[in-house]
Formats: sequence, C-alpha cells, structure tokens
Amino acid sequence: MADPGSHPPAVVQLEKLTFSFGQEPVLRDISLTVTEREFVVIVGKSGSGKSTLLRIIDGLLTGEGEARVQGRVRMVFQEDRLFPWYRVRQNVAVAVTRDATPAGEAAVAGSASARLSDTEKAMRLLEELGMRELAHRYPHQLSGGERQRVAIARAFVARPQIVLMDEPFGALDVLTREQMQTWLLDFWQRNTAAVVFVTHDVEEALILGDRILVIVDGRLRPVLNVNFPRPRPQRLRYAPEFLEAKQRVREQLAD
Repeated sequence: MADPGSHPPAVVQLEKLTFSFGQEPVLRDISLTVTEREFVVIVGKSGSGKSTLLRIIDGLLTGEGEARVQGRVRMVFQEDRLFPWYRVRQNVAVAVTRDATPAGEAAVAGSASARLSDTEKAMRLLEELGMRELAHRYPHQLSGGERQRVAIARAFVARPQIVLMDEPFGALDVLTREQMQTWLLDFWQRNTAAVVFVTHDVEEALILGDRILVIVDGRLRPVLNVNFPRPRPQRLRYAPEFLEAKQRVREQLAD
C-alpha cells in the first residue's frame, strides 16, 4: 500500500530542456514535473514557446536536456482536426487503439468490455458526455463548440495518461468558451488523465488549473497553486480572491 503522505507519481518530467529553431532559442532551461491526474496550465503570449513545449512532450520535437514521459499521450489542438468524411462516432472511434483497454478489463476472459468494438467504445463515451445525439452527424453539421467537444472526446477515448491541449477554446466566442471550460472540468474529473493546457487567457487558467505556470522569453516560471475548490462556477471570476490571483499572474506576464 502506498504511503498516504507520498506524492503522486510523475507522468511528465522535463529537466533543463532547451530548444532552438536554427540559431533562435525558443525554450531555455525548462524544468517541469506533472503528476498523475494533475491539471497544469501554462500561460504565455503568442510566440512565447507554449506550443513548442507541448510538441516536445508529445515527442514531435526533440530538444537538449531530459524529457521523460510515462504513458500514452494525446493532443487537442485549437483546430478540431476532425475528418470531414466521417460521422462523429467514426471520428471518435478512429482514436481507439488496441492497447487502450485497461489491463484489468482485458484480463477478464469474455467480459463485455473486452468485446466492445471501437465504435461501441466511442458510443459509450459519447453517451457519457451527453453527446449521443451528435453521433450520426458530420463535422459540418456541428457548431464550433460541438466540434471541439468531439475533438476532446477523441483524445480521451483511448484512456491516455496525459492529454495535451493547445488553446482548444481559442477560436470560440466568450459564452461558448465558458461553457466549454465548465464541460471540460466536469469530464476531466471523471477521468484519470493528467492535463497540460496552454492558453493566453489568465481567467481561463484560473478556472481550469491546479497549478499555473507562466512562460516568458522561453523560460518557465512557477507562479501559482490554485486553491479554489472544485467545482469552480463561472461566477468565481468576480470573487476578490480570484481577481487578486489574476493580477498576480498578469504581473508575471508583463515582466
């Protein structure tokens, strides 16, 4: 049995990571640890290196230093990247891999879960998310918020240990964005993945994150452990302690 006082295991560990495009440094001496089921938000201006950092964690880029990642990784982009010729259920099902079934389920001979097809797994998740009515639609028949919900469902359906989110709500209007934040938190709390979420929106970071880090000139600064209890209603934005935390993060961004 694990020691109750021990820390959760790390799923991402970056140590003294540096990355350059040619002679132009993008990330400088980055160290970051993300633990199981943690929701970490990285805030930065455009061009600060946020997306590059996610791509290194995802294994798409390689920098100097150490980058250790434990488990399956899935990425959600600002563009939903759905296949236009697939219906919603097919877009989600295509992300299911053979190794996505937990070992405990696979070991139960003849269990119903072990026999589920990729489409059935997709439909089960869509039903859990209250999205069953969207299952037979094509992407062009969905709103922007619905498309991003499908993209997020596709990332989670294979039960990854880490989900990376690159400003997934950046293209949405303000009200839809806030609805999506609430929806994402509710969904994430019923799953087991750690999330690394990048944004330029400080309020979004405070609504979503357990911990906020700021990236400035390619350097990562640990800024704030977010202690607001969950669930976090959108009205939290107007609380004095929220406004105080928002100012603290903004001051770091302005340096």
